[in-house]
This record gives sequence, C-alpha cells and structure tokens, in this order.
Amino acid sequence: VFTAEGERPALGGLSYGSLFDKQWSMKERSIDFYDMKADVEALLEEGVEAARFRPLEHPALHPGQAAEVRIGGRTAGVLGRMHPEAARRLDLPGQPLLFELYLFALPDGAPPRYRPVPRFPRVRRDLALVVPEDTPAGDILDCAMRVCAGHLAQARLFDLYRGGDFMDGRKSLAISLIFQKFSATLTDREVEESMVRLVAALEREFGAERRER
Repeated sequence: VFTAEGERPALGGLSYGSLFDKQWSMKERSIDFYDMKADVEALLEEGVEAARFRPLEHPALHPGQAAEVRIGGRTAGVLGRMHPEAARRLDLPGQPLLFELYLFALPDGAPPRYRPVPRFPRVRRDLALVVPEDTPAGDILDCAMRVCAGHLAQARLFDLYRGGDFMDGRKSLAISLIFQKFSATLTDREVEESMVRLVAALEREFGAERRER
C-alpha cells in the first residue's frame, strides 16, 4: 500500500459469492459486510488490542458499507464492499467484499495469550435500541463495556434494521451482552443493576431508546 508517507506493508483479502455451499437444509445467502467484519475480528483476536470500527468514505468502497479499522487509537486498515463501478472495471462477479490491514497494527510474532476457562456460569441478555442514524455501533459497544466493567465479558452487535416510517433518521441495533465473573457467580440482581446503568448511560450519551423486540 502506498501512502503520502511512503510504502506501508499490508495484509489484504477479498471474498464474494455464497456464504455456504448449496445444501437442502440451509437457504443460500451471499456473504455480506458483517461476515467480512467477523473475519477481520477473528484475524485480530489474539495478541492485538481490541479493534474498533468507524464508518468510512472511500472511493473504492460502496457508500454506507465501508469502515475504518482502528486499534489503539490509530488507523489500522479498512474493510467494506467494493464500489460497483470498481467491480465493473475489474470485471469481477457480483460486488466483492475486501479488507486491508496494515502490518504495523498486527503483533510481531506474539504467541496466543492464555485465557483461563471461567468456572462460573455466564448470563446472556439481549438489548434492542433505537438510535440516531449517525451513531456508530462500535460506540454503543464501547459504552457497554465501560459502564458494565467487571461484570460484562462480551458485547456484540447481532442485528441492524433501517426502514419504516417510524425509523426516519434513526436505526435499530440489537446487541447481545454476556455477563460473567471469574471470581464468583453473578446474581440476577447484579445483572439487572448493570442493565439499568447501561440503559441510562445509552439514553444520556446517545439519545438511545430501548425497544421491545
């Protein structure tokens, strides 16, 4: 990759077509932006500080389906669906998805880090929110991890919805929250108190509204 600062070594990948081989038990589905995002997260899972994703405008990527990858406050790459015009010029089938990660952001031969297996059960809660259209999902997840620190092991986006008259200028996000402690079993009260704090913080910081699914 060549930038204004010179050459920047990078790792890239491209994918297109059906997510699964054709089979009787599963409907055919083309790979989408979130499949590619999951691939990038898997690449960065071990030995790297958690990646954050921010909306991005890029001439080679489809508007609204492109993101900047950030690690430790630095730009670490890009990912998204190739712009239809670029795919046409390159005579590529469909609209491929691609990513590019700058090697400086990856661990230099760092071995996988050992993670002890938790001895105590985890609790899952799903939270559906309506937020302004320009609210990055990553900021919602960051807020969850910050507000529920010590109790929340994981926060993931699993659904995104746009459309409908009541959604004018807004979008719906659904996130899964995995609560777990290494030192003791979480009580229902602790989980519910964390959820109350989180919903209050999301309302205050992002103007989010909780939606019953």
